[in-house]
Amino acid sequence: MAKTIAALLLSLFFVAAAAHVVQAAEPEIYITTRLAEDVGLHEVVVSITNNPGIAGYNLVIYFDNTKLTPVSISEAASLRSGMIFTSNVAGASSESLAEMSAVTAVWGGAEDDTGSGVIYTILFSAAPTATGTTELILSSRGIGNSDGETVDFILTGATIDFGNGTGSVAGSPTGGQYNEGGIGTAAILTMILSTLAALGMLIILLARKRKQKKAAPNRYRDRRQFSNG
Repeated sequence: MAKTIAALLLSLFFVAAAAHVVQAAEPEIYITTRLAEDVGLHEVVVSITNNPGIAGYNLVIYFDNTKLTPVSISEAASLRSGMIFTSNVAGASSESLAEMSAVTAVWGGAEDDTGSGVIYTILFSAAPTATGTTELILSSRGIGNSDGETVDFILTGATIDFGNGTGSVAGSPTGGQYNEGGIGTAAILTMILSTLAALGMLIILLARKRKQKKAAPNRYRDRRQFSNG
């Protein structure tokens, strides 16, 4: 009986641990877009959420330069100010901007920062002939902490719709930091359901054993009465 109770408690522990993993949110860097105040301009906003603590990043946004041209880039205050922030857009000539098909942004310092929110914004001009949609692909050349360790993030790109100027988040993560080998939420939920099913069977078996133990003395008493008769 003691072993059965121990097994039940151990199963409950695994269920609680798995539920905690499901609830834990993953670190993510993602793009949103919106129309700028000036006609023909689009703001591409890069944000970070569930930040475990980083001391630097080297991010790249790839785009179709037949539809978009970068105009400027500005750092936001979500991460600690006073750090290094640089980009290939800053100080570039109009000719160089027109030839770009990727915008790099590099930020870093000596200490980890766990801030969340907007980290930088890029202003793009749309070509007069741009129609339909175009993708913004977010990738990473490195994200790390002050110990020199790589920090994994889900990187989510976006799509600009030139019909209304709005951007919708892409349906799947993009970029090299997405860990496809990890345990997904669906797998964890399946594990929880399987554990709960096993617990249910264990409880049913325990109930049956208790009933059998209660019924055993009665059967023995009936046999004695039959033999005495």
